[in-house]
Amino acid sequence: MANIVIDANNSVARTGKVVIYGIADADEAKKNVKKAKSITEKRVESVMAYLRSLGVSQDRFAVDYHAVSFALDTPPSERFQVLIEFIPASSPCG
Repeated sequence: MANIVIDANNSVARTGKVVIYGIADADEAKKNVKKAKSITEKRVESVMAYLRSLGVSQDRFAVDYHAVSFALDTPPSERFQVLIEFIPASSPCG
């Protein structure tokens, strides 16, 4: 992840928003919404803390939470838990 931040800092995304999506398994969320939200919030906070330690300022963060249904045969190790998107502050074309 540190390499991604370095790449973003050397691009038009260096001052743009950093959107962090917390992902919960939809089936788990149906069973216990409160627990699923708590888990996704902890995942997002962990990522934000790490990114802050790499120099990303707090005011750049935007957060979103999603419940996603995964195929039954998708192993847990391949299910998204957090997605991070670096948004350019301006168009690379000007």
